[in-house]
Amino acid sequence: MDYYKEYQSLAQNIFEYLSSKYNVKKGAYSVKSFSNLAYSLGNSYKRISYYDTDQLINVHKKLRGIESGEVVTSTEIENLEKLFEHFKTLDRNSQKATSSLEIMFKKLSVQSKEAIINENEFDNFKTYLHVERKIEREFEKKLNELILSKGKKILFLIGNVGDGKSHILSYMKKKYEKEIEQKNIKIHNDATETNSPKNTALETMKQILTPFSDDDIDFGNDKLVVAINLGVLTNLKNYLKSNGNFSKVVEFLGESEAFFNVKSISKKESLNFSVVSFMEVNNFEIVDGKIKNSFYRDIMEKIYSKDLKNPFYSAYLEDKKRGMTKIIHDNYEYLLREDIKQAIVYLLVRAEIEYKVILSARTILNFFFDITVDRDENSNTKSFLPYLLFDNRDRSDILKVIGEMDPSGNQTRTIDEYSISLYHATDKLRTVTKLLGEDGKIFYKIFLGFQEKQEKISEFINTFLRLKFLMNYKSKIFNNKNFADYLMLYSKIVSGEKPGEIYDLVYNSFKIWNGESAEQRCVIKNPESNQLKILVEVDLQPHSQAVQGTNIVVSFSSMGIEYKVLIDYKAYELLIKLNKGYFLKDEDIRLATNFNRFVKEIIDKNESLNRTIILETDSMNEYELSSFGDKIKLDRR
Repeated sequence: MDYYKEYQSLAQNIFEYLSSKYNVKKGAYSVKSFSNLAYSLGNSYKRISYYDTDQLINVHKKLRGIESGEVVTSTEIENLEKLFEHFKTLDRNSQKATSSLEIMFKKLSVQSKEAIINENEFDNFKTYLHVERKIEREFEKKLNELILSKGKKILFLIGNVGDGKSHILSYMKKKYEKEIEQKNIKIHNDATETNSPKNTALETMKQILTPFSDDDIDFGNDKLVVAINLGVLTNLKNYLKSNGNFSKVVEFLGESEAFFNVKSISKKESLNFSVVSFMEVNNFEIVDGKIKNSFYRDIMEKIYSKDLKNPFYSAYLEDKKRGMTKIIHDNYEYLLREDIKQAIVYLLVRAEIEYKVILSARTILNFFFDITVDRDENSNTKSFLPYLLFDNRDRSDILKVIGEMDPSGNQTRTIDEYSISLYHATDKLRTVTKLLGEDGKIFYKIFLGFQEKQEKISEFINTFLRLKFLMNYKSKIFNNKNFADYLMLYSKIVSGEKPGEIYDLVYNSFKIWNGESAEQRCVIKNPESNQLKILVEVDLQPHSQAVQGTNIVVSFSSMGIEYKVLIDYKAYELLIKLNKGYFLKDEDIRLATNFNRFVKEIIDKNESLNRTIILETDSMNEYELSSFGDKIKLDRR
């Protein structure tokens, strides 16, 4: 049964109702005037939401289709009736009103006055957003020890740029304001600051440390907290050493192994000094096969949780009560979903591990602003979460990195099948809704802007793949086996295991790093030479495993000497490729400088156990150099 007359009648009723409600006159009803009204209300006057505008545009497209002989179904009549009822309940001024949710999110932007950038300010809003971290508990413990201590003492807080040192200091200064004032504890945040235009940062630091010089350290009760970046710490140590009279400070910084250290430097204590380091923080764990990061997760819950005490959720409910339906509300609803929150945590952890991104609370809050608040007023297809998250690289460093992890760039057989199905579908909206399963209706509106735009089919498919990833980041079609294996190894080492596969990977990579050698237990010493290869026999034995930050540290012993190598994810990925037959390029050597140094150090320091083999590459003649008593023998093999 064809319902085209009923559809046209309903469309005319909607046209006349909206024209009157919003006082927008486009003449008598026609298919063309219906289209003009939709664009005027949505794009020109912004009296209705993008979603409602698309709904009207789709009605216009159906009206044109009817003129060409399309059949109208009972479902389409039902949907049009629902749309009419929706417009009847809308507050005519809802889109002109200021969104309470948007006001809240603007506070998260780094450009906002509320941005957490001043360690001397910690208002109620920042107090609400504050999330306790493991390192904060450690710092608080050390700060209490400093408050109760007798004599002089320095507490060093060591980390990288932007990792949250200022935030911790700000919170603790407010929490222990009375004790800090009573004990006259001085706090110096960031040793790149100067106290005078005439002084360098290091000269300023020297002045601050004057009470702890060799001449004065045993007298008085000065207390000092110093937040300092790891790179600056090395310069400070060398500067104080060259100036003399700070031998105890220099000795402590050296003995604490604060520079690229594997051991726990917080356990290093002395009468006058203590240390808390961000370098020791284990940022994630694997639980039931899922990545867990309490810091990222807790800070997400501050924003995206259905808790009436959550000011963001309360603002969302207030907007909805007023009939406000902006895209920010859609994005917020998506981010309230548990599956999407898990995917976001996965992306943040992967960004930290694979791309070395340093994520402070400030960075993460700004990231939440960027993926929730629409920036493009002219195109709703670029206003929803999938685009804001994966195709928004110019907004920030973290979004640039996440763009590199865009799941639409994956190539698998299943993804190809999805792409072909969507490309050739006659009704793409119906097809994509079916492919998304039970959640298809929830994400339906994201695809409305693509309807009947064949030139945007690649964006349509990309949006679908991004949603599939957000709904289940662990799906096999997006699986990154190397990354999953690295996480599992890391997790095992943290729990005290010593997985043999990491020893095997490092040892096998060591043997072939300079090229393949047919000789058992022999490695090439001079890979740069093309005419004469020197092969030396090396005996490596597994020694220990540890983690440092997001890296794995493996050590081997050879002839009584221990050799350590730090393996980050990029290096791990390279070693996996190398063991599968990949040929190293110059840029690979530069990428894995730690491993290259590890190989070179062992070969250079290792005296040949029994023999050295010399190979002429042109003739393939082999000679064996061996020792016999005090004599050196060279025999052709």
